[in-house]
Amino acid sequence: MPGDTLFVTCGATVPFPQLVQSVLAAEFLRGMHALGIHSVIIQFGRQWGGQFDKAVTTSPRMSATNPVYTAEQLGCDEIHCYTALNGAVHVTGIPFSICVEDLIGGHTGVPVTAIISHAGTGSILDALRCQPSENTPRPALVAVVNGAPMDNHQLQIANKFAQMGLLHACEHPTPETLLQSLQAALSNTDNTKGKGSFDQGIARFENFLVQISQ
Repeated sequence: MPGDTLFVTCGATVPFPQLVQSVLAAEFLRGMHALGIHSVIIQFGRQWGGQFDKAVTTSPRMSATNPVYTAEQLGCDEIHCYTALNGAVHVTGIPFSICVEDLIGGHTGVPVTAIISHAGTGSILDALRCQPSENTPRPALVAVVNGAPMDNHQLQIANKFAQMGLLHACEHPTPETLLQSLQAALSNTDNTKGKGSFDQGIARFENFLVQISQ
C-alpha cells in the first residue's frame, strides 16, 4: 500500500488535459516523491478514460499495474492503475468518485495529504467542506485555473480563496508551477485551521459568489 497520496481533480464534465499532463510529467512526479508523496489519484472526468490512458503512454517509464485501492475506497468502479519512476510512484486514474468528500477526508482508508483541484467552485468547496478523520491534518489545497471554459470566473475565484488563506492558487499549470504550488500549500500553516475557521471562510466566499453573480 502506498504512503501519502495526492488527489487531483479536473471536475466531472469539462476536461483539463493540461493539468493531467503536467501531473503525469516525470519532473512533477519526481518532485512530488521528494516531498514524501508516493501516490497520486487523478479524477479526470467522465468519458475521458481513453484519453487518460493515451496521456499516460506519452509519459516515460510508466507501467500498468494492479489497483492499490479498491473501488469501494475510491467510490468508482473504473480504475486505471500505473506505476512511475521504476515503481516508486503509484498513479491511479478514475472518472469520478461518488464519495469524494469521504475520500479526501481520509475516511475510506486513503491517506490524502494534498489536493490539486481545478478552480471550479464545486470542487473547491468539496475540498474545504471535507471533515478529516480524527488526528488527520486537513489536506493542503491548490486550485488550478482552467483557461479552456469561456467566460468563467475561475481566476477570480481562486485568487479570492487564496486571499482568505484557504488555498494556494496556480494560474498556468505546468510541471514546474504545479510543484511550486504544491510545495507552498504543504508549507502553509493555514491548512491546520479548525472547522470553525474554514466554515467562516466558506461563508465569506458564498457571499462573494453572490456579489459576482449580480
